[in-house]
Amino acid sequence: MCGQNFKHHSYLAAHIANIHATDFPFRCESCPKAYSQAYLLKEHAKSHNTEKRHKCPHCDYRAKQSHLVKDHVVRMHSTERPAKCGECDRAFINNSELKKHMAVHSGKMHFQCDECDQVFRRKMDLGRHKARIHAAASLGKKRKLDKTSNGDGREQPAGVQKGVISR
Repeated sequence: MCGQNFKHHSYLAAHIANIHATDFPFRCESCPKAYSQAYLLKEHAKSHNTEKRHKCPHCDYRAKQSHLVKDHVVRMHSTERPAKCGECDRAFINNSELKKHMAVHSGKMHFQCDECDQVFRRKMDLGRHKARIHAAASLGKKRKLDKTSNGDGREQPAGVQKGVISR
């Protein structure tokens, strides 16, 4: 069918049933989606539930899904940082955060500013640069566009001509 290989026959059967299904008898009552397996519909139905029934045990934070509360607890209430950097003494709450940090040690510059020649290791640093440098510069350009020169090197607000006072 699609050429994918699986270690176990049960994985292949599940793949065929989920991906290559032609019969979708399990229909959502809230939207037009339909599924080949009942458990897929059950998972989908959670997306329609707007009730935030999972609560943080430490504060008033609530979420629709329990894993979001677990992530919140680790980020906000835990000092545990199991993902340790092998290059320095920094530690992070998960491997995803550690991977972002590792760009600092790689020396590779992946993010180039499209408004100047500066290059950054992290996307976050590029965003900060653009906000600090180019956002301020674009505000200055906008102000200049709103003004016109009066011929003697000084700028006048747009619509004001030299020697003419409008009342």
